[in-house]
Amino acid sequence: MISQASACVCYCSPWYGEERPKWLGPIQYSYPSYLRGGAPGDYAYDPLQLAEDSAAFDKYFEYELLHARWAMLGALGAIIPGAKLLDQ
Repeated sequence: MISQASACVCYCSPWYGEERPKWLGPIQYSYPSYLRGGAPGDYAYDPLQLAEDSAAFDKYFEYELLHARWAMLGALGAIIPGAKLLDQ
């Protein structure tokens, strides 16, 4: 559920909504109707139609957040040993 502050950011930001930048820019193209600009990074590019089912899209969105957090931990795990080697 989107909080009221998040909804205001989405409404006021040029990166969300129907007038957001699209992946083809000014080139005319029939963008999918199910991509309305409500998700971060939604540039109306979905060649595999993964976002067509909104329940599946929400599940994929949660998976993407989980994988991003694991990637951040992995990057930290690569940086810390390297920093210890520089101290020696």
